[in-house]
Formats: sequence, C-alpha cells, structure tokens
Amino acid sequence: MIVTSAVASVFGLLYLVLAQHVISRRRKYKVSVGHGDVEELHRSIRAHSNLAEYAPIILILLAAYEVNDGPLVIAVILGAIAMLGRLLHARGMTLPADARIKLRVPGMALTLSAIAGLVLSNIFLVAGTLFLS
Repeated sequence: MIVTSAVASVFGLLYLVLAQHVISRRRKYKVSVGHGDVEELHRSIRAHSNLAEYAPIILILLAAYEVNDGPLVIAVILGAIAMLGRLLHARGMTLPADARIKLRVPGMALTLSAIAGLVLSNIFLVAGTLFLS
C-alpha cells in the first residue's frame, strides 16, 4: 500500500500545517473556542476541517484499491489528483475573497473527481474479481 502511505503522509503534513494556521489565528485574535465571528479564523478552521472530512474517504478507497491489487498506475494517478485537489482547496481558503474561488473550485473538482474515480475503480475491480474469475 505504498500509494496510500504516500498520500496519507502528504495529507498528514497538510493537516499539521492547517492546524498550525488555526492555532496561530486563535492566538492572534484571542479566540480559544469557535471562530468568534472572525472570518480569517473561520476560514482557517474550515480549511482544516474540510481536509479532515475528505481525507478519510479518499484513504479508505485508495487502500481498498491497493489491497485488492488494483493497477499501481491507477492508484498513483488518482492519489495524485486527490492530493492536488486538497492542496489547491487548502491554499484557496487562505486567499482574499475575490481570489479564493479560483483555487477552491478546481480543488473541489479534483477532490470529487478522485473520489469518483476511486469508487468506480473499486467497483470495476471487485466486479471483475467476482464475475470474471
């Protein structure tokens, strides 16, 4: 599960960076719980939470694909798409409102495309194993 390990490591590093952003903004605005109606802090919290919401399903689907001996090249491509999507989305959340959408939308499109690709790849892999062997 080398691809899953690589993607999980990148997600883990991104998670730490986003957590540090939240911590630094909490200190800056002196808000210990919630976002205190501070938009910059709220965006930091949501960027961190968004990764925490999407990373698990990506990693589960990727691990399932690798465990069931899916072609490595497909795992690499879909893992790379997922990582790029998450990185773009996280970066987009830190930008001013007018520039934010330029990275968030492609980031989410790549993330959802990777999830859809992993779902379909797993379905075809399982169906092929069950019905063709």
